[in-house]
Amino acid sequence: GKEEFESWSAEYTIAKNVIDETKEEKMAEVGAKLEKGLDFVGLTAVEDRLQDGVPEAISTIKAMGIRIWVLTGDKTETAVDIAKSCQLFTDATTMAY
Repeated sequence: GKEEFESWSAEYTIAKNVIDETKEEKMAEVGAKLEKGLDFVGLTAVEDRLQDGVPEAISTIKAMGIRIWVLTGDKTETAVDIAKSCQLFTDATTMAY
């Protein structure tokens, strides 16, 4: 009920205010406490597709010897998946992260 949520909310606020490297982990742990016994009432997904010709254009630019740099706020896994889908990264690409 209401008291349970208020207790959870206070715990989550404490986790949000952590200022060390454990902040994300603590927020996830507290968040998981609330996400129990839920029933799905609907699901959705969004696919952000590349525009036509992007992979080919990037491949051509790379073949010309032009270096491409990418700056993103995405999670590493997301950024790597996007880089692979647009042929910025190939199977021969060495990744260091």
